Amino acid sequence: DVMMASSSCRAHVPRWMPLLFLFAPHVSAYTAPGLLSSLVQQKKREVERLRIMPEAREDGPWGLCLGYPATCAHYSLSRSIGWRRERMAVVADLKVYSSGRKLGEQDRVFDNMVVTETLDMVADLGAIGALVSTDKMSYGGSPLDLADACRHTSMMRNAMGADFPIVAKDFIIDPLQIARAVCLGAHAVLLIAAAAPDQLPELLDTCTLLGVEALVEVHTTEEIELAAECGASLFLVTERDRELGVLVPGQACAVAP
Repeated sequence: DVMMASSSCRAHVPRWMPLLFLFAPHVSAYTAPGLLSSLVQQKKREVERLRIMPEAREDGPWGLCLGYPATCAHYSLSRSIGWRRERMAVVADLKVYSSGRKLGEQDRVFDNMVVTETLDMVADLGAIGALVSTDKMSYGGSPLDLADACRHTSMMRNAMGADFPIVAKDFIIDPLQIARAVCLGAHAVLLIAAAAPDQLPELLDTCTLLGVEALVEVHTTEEIELAAECGASLFLVTERDRELGVLVPGQACAVAP
């Protein structure tokens, strides 16, 4: 409460009275640019549907995940990258298609992808981990793909004798999406800085709370600075222009320090 002296006093004894100040709720001025704006709006509608699912209740798995801090943390992505400094560490991006220049437009990448078979293939080619999408519209993925991938990598770990981290890929704008990814077994999640810069501190805190790593996608120096200020430690520098929905060769090298 804010306390202020009253102008009317008796016997010069100040009388104090509480004042209640009402402020309008804060509304972010940020709007995702270009194509990304449509993708974010679509994802907001999807998140609202997630909120009414039984898993999102306080006693549901996602709600319980958000309500109680993890007792341990996964650092398998950092370890897998850090232990291979003598050569490039490759994290495969598994997806049926990429988003095109318009909402609902896709560029096909992989026909009839079976996520477990594809994981075996990229591991044989030397990948140390993989991004697996839960987004149907833009990447052709699903939560089932993520769950299958995480179960399969548990068996791969026994065979390989090393971790094969799975990064949940989506347009993540809400902690509930991170909770779902964790419940499906993800070791890390992809956070696209341009999609939710105002929510980035909260999303990074949620990753810490739930014991998973955050891989933050950036494509400009401004996004790198923002993510670093918010506490990000792992960066994915993309050559995709999220505003236009096109690849820009050389973009990643252009923002390198």
